[in-house]
Amino acid sequence: MVHVADIINTKAKTMSKKMLKISVAIISAFPLFLGANGMIKGIPTSVLDQLEKHPDIVASMDGSQRYLSSLLFMFGFLFYWILPKFDFYTRLFRILLIFLFIGGLARMSSVFIYGVPGNLQLTILGIEILVPLILVPWHISIYGLRLGHEKNKVKNESG
Repeated sequence: MVHVADIINTKAKTMSKKMLKISVAIISAFPLFLGANGMIKGIPTSVLDQLEKHPDIVASMDGSQRYLSSLLFMFGFLFYWILPKFDFYTRLFRILLIFLFIGGLARMSSVFIYGVPGNLQLTILGIEILVPLILVPWHISIYGLRLGHEKNKVKNESG
């Protein structure tokens, strides 16, 4: 016998899954855009103007900027890549969020060492710290503590 509460719970869980995917898709646009921008443009012009007397530093910083931007781009790409098989890639999703959070902690250490950065950097810091703290519990509320592959292995082993 099907209970009304079970139907409502199932619909709520389905809606929550959709909202989580939409949220991840929107949030993932930021690293994709910022990463692509950094790969194409390199060091921001404001920094270049201050370092124009030091071409060796500019070359090193520009290379690092473009490399780190490519990692940021791929970070966003991986979030989009796992969206179609969200149920299967629960472990990868949580690992990416842990990486995001650790990166935020590293950025926060710079705030304590060198002071408060500009608004863009503060916004990014907020995203790096808050998004994992919101998405991991939300993800666990939907998928539980299982980590994706375990469920599929059990199915494959049993038949």
